[in-house]
Amino acid sequence: QPLPSNAALFASVDDALALQYLTRIWALRPDRTVVSSDQADARLAYAPVFTTWDAAPTLLAEASRAPAALLNAVSPDWLALMPPAPPDSSSAGDSASPWAAPQPSIVFDQPIAAGVTLTGYRVDPSPTGLPVERLPAGVDLTLYWQLDDAAWPADLAISVRPTLDDAFMAQPDGVLVQVDRAQPLEGLADLTDGAGPRLLADPYRLRGPFAQGQAPNGAAVIVYRTLAGSFEDVARVDVPLP
Repeated sequence: QPLPSNAALFASVDDALALQYLTRIWALRPDRTVVSSDQADARLAYAPVFTTWDAAPTLLAEASRAPAALLNAVSPDWLALMPPAPPDSSSAGDSASPWAAPQPSIVFDQPIAAGVTLTGYRVDPSPTGLPVERLPAGVDLTLYWQLDDAAWPADLAISVRPTLDDAFMAQPDGVLVQVDRAQPLEGLADLTDGAGPRLLADPYRLRGPFAQGQAPNGAAVIVYRTLAGSFEDVARVDVPLP
């Protein structure tokens, strides 16, 4: 996982206990620390805090500095809350670590709709689950959206679908594999504040099993508009997967 040294981690109770067990008992990345919402609030004065997606609403509600912090994605597992002001190295002490969010590896600046541009993407292997369990192979596809006025159009949604030679892929039971969202970051970030241009990292995990044991060689990124009882495709961008 692309988290920096000495990272502060926030998670739900069950996940927090598991993380503490792995870091303290198994000594896997013991430099990382699980924090409470109060500890996360203090940390946000000078350094980022990393939260699991399902725990993010709790942190946003309980940490007083969280609403002013910049929320962005690290991976399909982790979100980062960055301090609202640049970190002050003189007050950060030894616990602060420089960190830069993962950047797109492919840049193409594809206009999607008024004020919305798909600027590029990156592809990373999905975690295998080891050392706890072995999961099927998958890829993490991160899309990078440029919003001219920091607002996502309310009538647009996103569908990401793995493809094989441009054809949509299905599970062994015939159900299409797809991840749909009403807006980037599953609506966790405030995209209505009109705070000016913003670049959003929006990750999707595409993992099998797929029918006939096939593996995708691409992904279709479809932006669509919901109409009365139907859908209208606004744009489709096909990206290759290694």
